[in-house]
Amino acid sequence: MGWNNLQNWLSGGTKNTEQAQLRQRWAEVDALWRRSPLAERDSSFIVMDFVSEQLRRAERIPAFPLVVTLCEVSDEILRQEQIGDISPVWPVLDNDIAEAVHFRKFLARRRRWAADYNATLGIVQKRFFELYDAIFAALPEACFEDEDKHPGGLEVPLLEFLDKPAEVIEQLYSFPYGDDIIRRELFVPLREQLVTNMVAAS
Repeated sequence: MGWNNLQNWLSGGTKNTEQAQLRQRWAEVDALWRRSPLAERDSSFIVMDFVSEQLRRAERIPAFPLVVTLCEVSDEILRQEQIGDISPVWPVLDNDIAEAVHFRKFLARRRRWAADYNATLGIVQKRFFELYDAIFAALPEACFEDEDKHPGGLEVPLLEFLDKPAEVIEQLYSFPYGDDIIRRELFVPLREQLVTNMVAAS
């Protein structure tokens, strides 16, 4: 082997080791995930539990279309956590260093969800309840009336109804933050999306 090929040979060996380590890490996390409640309960079931409990504890229940919207938004947030069943795209991870680094960080978060499911779920549930409470408190009276009174739906944008829309928006933006949330690296994709949106809007 020529000396000019030594660097390629060494880097190739390092790359193969890192690929093997990443596959081993995935296998360990996946086995942990399959033994956890996450293997049987996807985000939609978790959201149904959250919203059902919120409706049980609420003094007033908003109109059904708003409840459906609440479920859809909540489900979209949880789906970004990627706590459901997934399959790594190894050709991409093997050939894209940035994607491999991102995947390692994701595996650490996924391991935490699977290994400490109850505690993690409790933190997430508390955060969703805080958000639901803020939204319910800010909803106009019309949102709690029977749908028969508004056959055409709410024709005015919801924010125009609110007495303090800025406070609701602030609550929405603060949702993926908080000591427990940051410490457990929850809602990372959502925080990244919010930062991107704020930079684009500035």
